[in-house]
Amino acid sequence: MSKEKISIMELVIEKFEENGKRCQGQLNRKASAKLREKDIERLDMSKLAEEAKKLEGLINVKWTSVDKVNIDSIQFISIEHMAQIYKMCNQIPIWEYIKVYTNRINTTLENVNQEWIQTYLKELEVGMEDGRSIPREVKSEDFFKVICALDKLSKPTLKRNFSVEILNDSKAFKNKYQSLIIAAAKKYHPIIKNEDNMNDDEILQQIYLEEHTQYLRLTGGLLLEIDGKQLNTYNWKWGMSLNSKTMQYATICSNQNIRKVVTIENEANFSNKEREEGVLYVFTHGYPSPKERIFLRRLVDALKEQKVEYYHTGDLDYGGLSIYRFIKREIMPELKPLMMDEKTFMEYKSKGAGRPIDEKMVNKIEQMDLQICSELEPLRHCLVEEKWKIEQEYWV
Repeated sequence: MSKEKISIMELVIEKFEENGKRCQGQLNRKASAKLREKDIERLDMSKLAEEAKKLEGLINVKWTSVDKVNIDSIQFISIEHMAQIYKMCNQIPIWEYIKVYTNRINTTLENVNQEWIQTYLKELEVGMEDGRSIPREVKSEDFFKVICALDKLSKPTLKRNFSVEILNDSKAFKNKYQSLIIAAAKKYHPIIKNEDNMNDDEILQQIYLEEHTQYLRLTGGLLLEIDGKQLNTYNWKWGMSLNSKTMQYATICSNQNIRKVVTIENEANFSNKEREEGVLYVFTHGYPSPKERIFLRRLVDALKEQKVEYYHTGDLDYGGLSIYRFIKREIMPELKPLMMDEKTFMEYKSKGAGRPIDEKMVNKIEQMDLQICSELEPLRHCLVEEKWKIEQEYWV
């Protein structure tokens, strides 16, 4: 199917708006724009000469030949003339719209509380003031509805339900705004910006948007109180899952029989763990979500009067280092590595496990900030020196 044709006047407006300074209503008399082949292909050539005549005196046109068949470039003459061209197309001048966009941002800033969202919006405003291109998101009123709703989220919400409630369409958030929000969170969110190994789903989880309902899987004995009744998860021989409501409302008892908590990154390794007296195994699936973090911090707090050791076992690679650092920083300050050391690395590499990593990844690992988890330095040294990584599944 062929693309819909546009008029030369509409194309002139598009080329004018490619420059942020011009969008602000600032125009250098020598400002011009060269038309590319793909621009020409969008024009309705049957009306080109007639429409170009209407623009005489409003812009300067450089034709590719004397018979005026194709346009090479256009030169903008004045803001006043551009205002006339906008009027001919029944459009509001972009510099007028910028006032509207700026007001939207300022109004939204007055109604949001999360610092990362405030910083994001302020950067959008600064970008427009500095004459950079106009971000497409600020042109959408729905974008600001999404921002305000995200700011108010304080518990996990299914992404599609969020989209229906805010945009009246279950797929609208994913299709129109998800990539923008993820990019902003990567840059400004206090937790996410420090974790470049998070995938999109993990990023959305940190801001309380979920693809599916959360479950925390564990194996071992954890005493919980629900509706006045005590439950011991040790009775589930092959482990169990706690859903979001249980994580939120169950009380973690203080009289636990736990001497060791082990968080496990990989599902295969977790699934092969059998219940063991005094040991609680927790599947983290990567980066724990906010709901999981809150629950696990409550667990740590409940165990603070007992002598409990905390361990994490994961992949021997950049991601494994990142997830370990995240859990130690956000949940378990006394965390220690389990099978994330030089001995384990060299043992499995000698058996042919793992695969090489490129120089770019080696540099990333070398430059990682491991200040809060210096116990991982021997593993980092192996990864850098050997230029090799090993997934945890090898020792299932």
